[in-house]
Amino acid sequence: MIRYLILLIATLCITFILANMILFHFTVICMVPGEGTCSFNSTQAYTPLEESWIFSSLSVGRMIGALPTIYMINRFGLRITFTTFGIINGVSTFFMPFVSNMFYVVLLIRLLEGMGSACLFVGPAAIALAWGGVAEQGLFVSLLSCSYEVAPMLANGVSGFLCTSPYGWPAVYYLFGTLTTVIFVAFGFIYSNTPQKNRFTTSSSAQVYDVTQIKPEPKRKEPAPYRAIFKSPSAWGVWMTALGDAVAYQMFAMYAPTYINKVLHFDITQTGIFSALPFLLAIGVKFFGGVLLDRINCLSQHTKILGFTAIAQSAMTACFFILTFLDDTNQVLAQIVFSMSIIFSGLHVVGFFRTSQAVAQQFSHILTAVFAVENALAALLLPVLVAFFAPNHSSDEWATIFYFMVGSLVVSILGFVLLTKVEPAEWTKKACGQQTSEENPNAFHDKLYVS
Repeated sequence: MIRYLILLIATLCITFILANMILFHFTVICMVPGEGTCSFNSTQAYTPLEESWIFSSLSVGRMIGALPTIYMINRFGLRITFTTFGIINGVSTFFMPFVSNMFYVVLLIRLLEGMGSACLFVGPAAIALAWGGVAEQGLFVSLLSCSYEVAPMLANGVSGFLCTSPYGWPAVYYLFGTLTTVIFVAFGFIYSNTPQKNRFTTSSSAQVYDVTQIKPEPKRKEPAPYRAIFKSPSAWGVWMTALGDAVAYQMFAMYAPTYINKVLHFDITQTGIFSALPFLLAIGVKFFGGVLLDRINCLSQHTKILGFTAIAQSAMTACFFILTFLDDTNQVLAQIVFSMSIIFSGLHVVGFFRTSQAVAQQFSHILTAVFAVENALAALLLPVLVAFFAPNHSSDEWATIFYFMVGSLVVSILGFVLLTKVEPAEWTKKACGQQTSEENPNAFHDKLYVS
C-alpha cells in the first residue's frame, strides 16, 4: 500500500538527515594526518576552537530553523517544506569535501544542516497523523522515530569503512549527500499532505481515511492559535517531558563512546560494539511500544499514553541513578544499565510524540518544532556541562553528570504528569469548529476517535 511506501521513504529521509549531522563527528578524525590506517587526504587540520565552533553551529542552526519551519509548513505544507530542507541538506553534505579547507564555509554548511534538522521533529508527528490512521499512529511514530537509532549506526559504520578505504573520508560525504538528495526527491514526488490528494491513492482508500482522520480544509486555513498554545498547560507538560528526553538523547548520541571507553575502560573495538548495540535493541523495543499503545483498549487515551510516557521516563531516570554508584570495577553491570537507559529513552520518544499528536492535533507541528529548539539547547549546553564537571572523565566526575541527569528528568516527569491532559486541546476544536459546529458540535472529535 502507498502509505507503507510513504512510511519507508519518510523513515529513510529522517535517517539520512540525522546521519549527515553525525558524519563530521567521525570524519574529523580522518581529516587530520596522524598515526593509523586512515586514508588521510585532508587539506585542513582544525584547531580545537574551530572544531568547537563547527560542533556548536549545528545547534545554532536548529534554533534558527525552528520558526521558519513552522511558517513554511503553515504556508506550503509538509511536503514542500520537508523536501526543500532535505535537498538543501543533501547538496550541502555532498559539497563538504570541496570546502573543508574554508572554515567559514564549513560553518555555513553545518548551519544549513542544523536548520534542516528542525523539520525532523515535525515530520514524524505530521506524517503519522496524516497517514497512520487512528489504529496505526503509534506504529508509524515508533517506526519513524527508529531513525534516531539507525542513523548513528549507519553513519559511524559507513564512515569507518570508507575512511580506511582507498577512497578516503570525502567518499562518505559524496555517498550520503547523493543518497539524501535522491531520497528527498522521491519523497516530494510520492508524498502528499493528505491521503485524499495523493496521486497514488484509490478512491476506496480515500474513503477509509475520511472516517479515520481529519479532512483537509479546502477553502481557507485557520491561523495557528500561537497564544492559546503557549498558554496551554498540556503543551508545557509535553515540552517539559521532551526537554528531559532531549538532554538524555544528546548524552547518548554525543558521549556514549566517551563514557564506555574512558570511564568504563572498554577497548576501542568493544566501545564500537557496545555503543551501537543499545540503539539496535531500542529499535525493536520502540516497535513493540508503538504496537502496544495501539492495541491497549481497556484504558482511556489519557491514562494509557500518560502512564506509558511517565513510566518509560521514570525507568530511564532510575538507570541514571544506578549509574552514579557504578564505575569500571562494575564494567559489565554499568554497561547493561547504560544500555537500558538508551532503550527506555526510545520508548519514551514514542510516548511523548503520541501525546503531542493527541493534544495538538492539526497543530502538532508547532509543539514538535519546539522539540527541535530543546534538542538544540541540550546539544549546545551539554558539552559545556561535561567539560566543567568531568574534564578528566573519571567515575566520580561522571557521577556528578548523572546526578544532574536524574534531577533534570525528575523535574520533567513531574511537570508532564501534573500539567498534561492527553486529549484534544480546546484551541484545536475551536479552529475546526467554525466549519463543523453548526452541523455537529462533536464532529472534530468524532473524526479523530471513531469507536
